[in-house]
Amino acid sequence: MDEDINVLVIDDHPSFVEGVSLILQSILPGATIFTALNGLGAKNLLKQTSDIDLILLDIDLPDCTGLDLITYFRQIKLIANIIIITGADDPDIINQALKLHVNGFLTKDFDAKTLTECITVIDNDNVFLTNKHASELKNYRESLLKEKQLIEQLISQRQMQTLIMIAKGYSNIEIAKSLDISESTVKTHVSSLIALFEADNRTHCVAEARRLKVVA
Repeated sequence: MDEDINVLVIDDHPSFVEGVSLILQSILPGATIFTALNGLGAKNLLKQTSDIDLILLDIDLPDCTGLDLITYFRQIKLIANIIIITGADDPDIINQALKLHVNGFLTKDFDAKTLTECITVIDNDNVFLTNKHASELKNYRESLLKEKQLIEQLISQRQMQTLIMIAKGYSNIEIAKSLDISESTVKTHVSSLIALFEADNRTHCVAEARRLKVVA
């Protein structure tokens, strides 16, 4: 493990950033540590120095999602290993992040030993997943993901627009005006959505859509 590296820690809690920095200093004494409290701060820092080797990134930031920020990193061709730090275990987030070539995942209660193991695995060109994350991801891919993919194949663009507006609490009349369609057409879309998600009503339909991460 090369200790003479540049590390960027991105998290909106100053005390957590300080704690992570101390852990990094203990296992990588030669590292230069940069910090940012949000996505904008990270972007501004990278305009000053793009020579970053490792990024520890909170998935939930006040001004953007961690996934949005990773997409930005890829767009600017930033060459750095990325470790996602999350307070919640969400296999859908892990699955999406892996598509963006994230290198590792840690929960916020990690210690120096776990971080050292994570960095070592990444240095050997492998992805680091805790046993818990690996198990949850496997279960997700074998069940929920397949269900989600089937829904996404069957749902039409107009039905998806309707679903998003239902999830936001819009009435049928409001949806009709917004999408410039008749209220009867909206009712047809709603009925189709309820059938598609095998739900009892529109509230249950939204709950199922959120369970599958089809809508936020």
